[in-house]
Amino acid sequence: RQSCFLSNPVNPKTSLTMTLLSQLLLVSGFVKGLYAIRTAVERELLGLEAEPVPAEAEDSYYLSPEEITRSRFGATRDDLHVVSDGNTIQYLPNGDKFMPRIYEIISAAKEHDFIFLACWELNEEMILDPRPGDAAHNEKTKLINAFDAARLRGVEIKILYTWGLASGGSYAEGVCERVNKRLGANICILDNRHGHASTGSSHMKVWAARLQGHLVAFSGSMDTSSGRFDTADHCGLEDPKVCLEPTDAVHRYAWHGSMYEIQGGAAEDILTTFVARWNDPVKPQGHKNLPILPSVQEMLSGWETDLPEVLLPKDPEQVSVQVVRTVSCSGTTEKWLSPISNLFQNFAPSGEYTVAASWYKSLSKAKKYIFVADQFMHFDEALAAVIEAAAHVDFVIILTDKAQQYLYFDLPLLGKQQIDTKVWETAIQYHQWQAIVEAAAKKDPTGELGKKLHMFSLMREDKDGSNAEDQIYDHEKTLLIDDEFALVGSAGVE
Repeated sequence: RQSCFLSNPVNPKTSLTMTLLSQLLLVSGFVKGLYAIRTAVERELLGLEAEPVPAEAEDSYYLSPEEITRSRFGATRDDLHVVSDGNTIQYLPNGDKFMPRIYEIISAAKEHDFIFLACWELNEEMILDPRPGDAAHNEKTKLINAFDAARLRGVEIKILYTWGLASGGSYAEGVCERVNKRLGANICILDNRHGHASTGSSHMKVWAARLQGHLVAFSGSMDTSSGRFDTADHCGLEDPKVCLEPTDAVHRYAWHGSMYEIQGGAAEDILTTFVARWNDPVKPQGHKNLPILPSVQEMLSGWETDLPEVLLPKDPEQVSVQVVRTVSCSGTTEKWLSPISNLFQNFAPSGEYTVAASWYKSLSKAKKYIFVADQFMHFDEALAAVIEAAAHVDFVIILTDKAQQYLYFDLPLLGKQQIDTKVWETAIQYHQWQAIVEAAAKKDPTGELGKKLHMFSLMREDKDGSNAEDQIYDHEKTLLIDDEFALVGSAGVE
């Protein structure tokens, strides 16, 4: 990650330091007038002292157009809905719910349909619908084979795979090389167009598919990659389905992630973001002749077909959604001798931090409870807003990981050699303690505030949590407030 230090054009007295991960979240909920607790961080981010929030925005969890503009350093956001109504959303916890669903979508795609994917990590050998004892089905449902079958039916496939030292490196190069060799040129694109060409990254995990003129999108915390497939039983490598999947040197334990299937205006916003990134006037390294995608309006117009059966929503309840993003302000600037500069001029010319703005605003309105889940949970600025809001709720539940790692190598003659990761574990836990426990004690030395904070990690049933391989690694990124509001997606508290 990198940081940039810019003056806010809305409020010239305010300087902001921002992380540079490009991420996408969905904001969903219902509206009520609740407490309005303004943290110092929120005031800085949104410039609230310089320009009051309109009265109608005070009653909403959602960002107003004015707040969105402030979160973009004065640039209006005209490419997405402010809030879209009438969306249907299906929650897909764990890989055994999400990946078979993706296989259904890919299999239903026909000629002239498309499937677009933006990812942090990818393994084309992932079995999307594993069945122990059925080798033919498992081979058929491998991601690369499902994509190839769709290609032969005339389906357009595009993949943006984030590329840099922080994400993928030579592994990503190998994946895209194999995918393009099988599916054709310019299918999998190594994309280093982020805050810094080598050390930055894009953390988006989104899919967008058009099936016979109807759009469906997915967003959340789960890549289609090694170690991500798991079931609700979370038996890890003891699960016969999990054992069929590719493994790597890091993810050798149970895994919990969450994805969300969306139809409606929010799906259009996700597609719009993908197209804007693909069509950035600055081409990714090695892709000077990258073809331009048509506009979203062109992609979705001219179709008059019934909704395919595969897209009939299981839960017809409709909800309002606001899509928020983190787009690097550093990436938008000129960099001397850098191969990648002046990014995002077609959709976020000064960057965008609506993820952060939504985090601070929604927490300021918490009245009953806060639930927050994330793999790291040590970014003190973000967690300061949780501590601030804790004074006005009954309780706060924090779900995170203990930074345990189960790393080993099988060496000739020596067998399994485990790597000691205690220093990493101790460091992360210290920063978690500093950002949460110590921060609460400083705010309220009586200890009453601290009693509202309840912090947990997930472990497999009947395990004591002392061994890293017994954990359920929680990779979701979730903020829930008062049974009214959810902020979910791929942006972590880091």
